Amino acid sequence: MRRTAAFLGSLLWFGLPPVAAAQAPAATSAPGVTELIRSIVASNEHVGQRWPVLTDVSPSLRALYDSSGGALLWSVDGHATPAALLVVQQMALLDARGLAPADYDAAELHRLAGRPMLSVKDQSDFDVTLTSAAVRALRALRYGRVSAKSVHAQLGFAREPYDVAAAVREMTTSTNPALRFDQAEPPFLHYHLLKDARRRYRALERDSALSTVAFSGTLKPGASDSALPALRRLLAALRDLPSGPVEQGGADSLTYDSLTVAGVKRFQQRQGYVSDGIIGPATLARLKRPLSARIAQMEVTLERWRWLPHDLGDPPPIIVNVPAFRLHAFTTTTDRESDLISMDVVVGDAFNHHTPVFSGALQYLVFSPYWDVPPSIARKEILPKAQRDGDYLAHENYEVVSSGGRVLGTSAFAVGEVAAGRARIRQQPGPTNALGRVKFIFPNAYNVYLHDTPAQSVFERARRDASHGCIRVADPVRLATFLLRDQPQWDSTAIAGAMHQAKPRQVNLTRRVPVHIMYATSVAREDGVVLFYDDIYGHDRKLAALLATGYPYAGSR
Repeated sequence: MRRTAAFLGSLLWFGLPPVAAAQAPAATSAPGVTELIRSIVASNEHVGQRWPVLTDVSPSLRALYDSSGGALLWSVDGHATPAALLVVQQMALLDARGLAPADYDAAELHRLAGRPMLSVKDQSDFDVTLTSAAVRALRALRYGRVSAKSVHAQLGFAREPYDVAAAVREMTTSTNPALRFDQAEPPFLHYHLLKDARRRYRALERDSALSTVAFSGTLKPGASDSALPALRRLLAALRDLPSGPVEQGGADSLTYDSLTVAGVKRFQQRQGYVSDGIIGPATLARLKRPLSARIAQMEVTLERWRWLPHDLGDPPPIIVNVPAFRLHAFTTTTDRESDLISMDVVVGDAFNHHTPVFSGALQYLVFSPYWDVPPSIARKEILPKAQRDGDYLAHENYEVVSSGGRVLGTSAFAVGEVAAGRARIRQQPGPTNALGRVKFIFPNAYNVYLHDTPAQSVFERARRDASHGCIRVADPVRLATFLLRDQPQWDSTAIAGAMHQAKPRQVNLTRRVPVHIMYATSVAREDGVVLFYDDIYGHDRKLAALLATGYPYAGSR
């Protein structure tokens, strides 16, 4: 009795008429409904839906209506079934899952479900619209709306099986269809944290009290400005203004006091920039950025989360988030921060040397490696210097190697062989080697890998797109120790020794470790902090443009 009352209450809250029972009677169809539904499904088009072309869902529609003999799935005697009313409710709540209810005809479904459907057309319209909307929503939550490959050609995740038609069929008689939507979503903690953060930002977006912040010029601590009260309101809403006693003058003070400075520093840090507390053009631009832009940023990141397989596999992966300049090595199949080994990285520069977004499998390490200089770098950067200065190669610890593998040294003859394309340049192991003391290899078409670096000062920068495409890691010893943890002979002493040899040494992993080079410009942490990063390569813009095309997406899977 209590359960029935709760069910009726949820329908009244949603604005739909209550029903007498939560168990739907057997589906029946008025004369002509079966033929009309089959005609719509066969035509792959349903005029009246926001996205009327149904090619993306036609296999599921055929499976569902074939299994029902073409009978209605969601109404009986012209009235929506209890299960249908609950699924319609879920359509209206898709915004909380990061999808737009309008894309799934939530308003039209609400209209049709809320009144008797007396005509064959109304009954078939409601049925096909709800069925296709449910299929699309479940697939969007499970796999994303567009495929990873449509944005990043080499980001190849194995597609896990998911019978969306079976899931929708279960919902036609379910008293808890929300569970099916929950099961379709990624199971990862940080996906749900970001989803919750987006919901919070949506509420802030509707708050008219959060007016635009504008300053007349650069603002330094101790200065005065009439925009400071508005700034404090914004920082407090974004949870950047630290809790504590309000300084003299209070929230409406026109003085840029130390508490407000601390809030600005926290804001700057979340944006991935140097937190100096000075409000200059870059910080002001971010303070003025509409909350809608941040929401959109979260939405494309949620889409990227949906590309991931629900099972991270064994062994768990290493994930590099390019715009965050961070690497995370998973120690378990969960994504809790306590289970991650994380460190800063340097990635390819945003102008000429993008780090590609792709997947690979880490197979081995090379301690004290050679650096085989890529031909493009040798031709454009090293060879001109060697031709001007006969001592350049020797001074930088380079040597020339013939195509047959014979070391030619650094003579003018050797340089000429490189210029003629009959030899290559490599840098010998040592403290100045561009790869540092160890590299981590996951073979790929891009010749991209993880490696140490002697240029440690780059890690002091907030923005670290500075390489030719490979990924430099801040703590290579820790990463090597982690990867070799199941080989007892490779303790810290052995690793330190191998990193200071005169010749390279390859060490194979006992199991290949998946490596995913990813691209997420927003991250929600377990402590409630939401981090935003610049779209340094423009990948978010490309994904947003694809999503704007609507169903059936050109890049759908």
